[in-house]
Amino acid sequence: QVETVEELAEAALAEPTPPAMHRLRIAVKRFRYALEFLEPALPAQTAVIRDALVPLQTGLGDLHDLDVQLVLVGRHASPGSLRATADLLQQLHAVRARKAAALTEKLRSWEEEATALRTQILLGPSPLRLEKRIR
Repeated sequence: QVETVEELAEAALAEPTPPAMHRLRIAVKRFRYALEFLEPALPAQTAVIRDALVPLQTGLGDLHDLDVQLVLVGRHASPGSLRATADLLQQLHAVRARKAAALTEKLRSWEEEATALRTQILLGPSPLRLEKRIR
């Protein structure tokens, strides 16, 4: 799950399009569900990961909501409301740009956290030890 999130985060950082961010949002959600499954057995380890994951998931959800709003506003504009629609779309795009920039910082932070997590798992005395090599 961590590797999937990492791969999709790299793709989203390279090209932060709505589909790329949506795929990442779904992967983060799935990873959080898996993390919650492990929480009773590994509360301290999962808490650290969750603390880094929740802001990322929230930011991706907010960005997805804006992407949906942009599509809906564009789709349901009437000829009589074209100017108002254009103004609203411009405002929504500006908000999206700000949120995408903030999310990019969260993604970079998550990449650092994921790298540290992978190193800890592979090198540390963890019950989560993996038999894979660091990429």
